[in-house]
Amino acid sequence: MSDLEVSWHFIGHLQSNKVKAALESFACIHTLDRESLARELNRAAQKLGKQFRSCPGEHGDEESKSGLAPEDVSAFFDLASSLDGLDIRGLMALPPYYDDPEEVRPHFRTLRELLERLRTGP
Repeated sequence: MSDLEVSWHFIGHLQSNKVKAALESFACIHTLDRESLARELNRAAQKLGKQFRSCPGEHGDEESKSGLAPEDVSAFFDLASSLDGLDIRGLMALPPYYDDPEEVRPHFRTLRELLERLRTGP
């Protein structure tokens, strides 16, 4: 088992001053949520001569969570996708917890619909 490769993924709010440590420690950041962070990740990744995997994070209707509002995802996705040091792999969301799975389905449906709109264009 010691020959298994492990890659760590970061989920949560990332401060811009922690970008260098994140690039050294994680294979992917799943909560890219603001332009300043995208630009800082891009700058640091280019300095290291690599592309860094990331997923813009969407907070849905939970204002208490960090992430992008659904109406901001498209413009942010376009910006992040234009940065050479970033390899945007999709979207990410952590919906609220419900005992009934049917209550959480609309959150994932919204995320899927956002991704479909990004793939097909305006």
